[in-house]
Amino acid sequence: MSTEADSDIGLTFDGSKGIAYYPVQNPVYDEAYFQKYVRYGQTTLGIALNSLRAGLVSRYIPQNEELIDVGAGDGSFIRARRGNTYGFDINPSAQYALGQAGVWRDIQEGTLLNASFWDVLEHIDGPAEILQRVLRYCFVSIPIFEDDHHMLSSKHYRPTEHYWYFTKAGLIRYFDELGFACIEMNNMETSLGREDIGTFVFRRK
Repeated sequence: MSTEADSDIGLTFDGSKGIAYYPVQNPVYDEAYFQKYVRYGQTTLGIALNSLRAGLVSRYIPQNEELIDVGAGDGSFIRARRGNTYGFDINPSAQYALGQAGVWRDIQEGTLLNASFWDVLEHIDGPAEILQRVLRYCFVSIPIFEDDHHMLSSKHYRPTEHYWYFTKAGLIRYFDELGFACIEMNNMETSLGREDIGTFVFRRK
């Protein structure tokens, strides 16, 4: 990624860090958005993804160790893990669903032992504020780009939703600066047909 700012679209690249930022204006997370992801979680792909993600988590933390799923939606991953798992989401419909299921957790203050960010880190304007309070492990799936040209031509370039765009080195550097070491990176979600998605495990140093 080259270091430049595109004033026409408001997108800023930092080639030295492999990071791009877009100032999303008023992203919409409403009932329609919630229902879209409810349906997605019920598809064959959605079920397979949650199973793979739960399996990945189980390799690093025991079933009874607490995990907060950030951006949990209706809780499909929480149900797949079937452990000591709770969810947070900014969508009011998701908050209601998680509360009804008894797994809602407000993470705006306090520490998180472990946290997962499945297709969600790029949606958070200030993820560092949350990540700095994670004590042990972060599990992340996120679009990964070769450079800014790849990003701008990708279906994952979503200026109505995504604040952040990373190369692999950029994401690892970002977490390193927050005190995490990358201990695993795999393409398990790409193997299921998801384009350019990387899955990472970060451990507090």
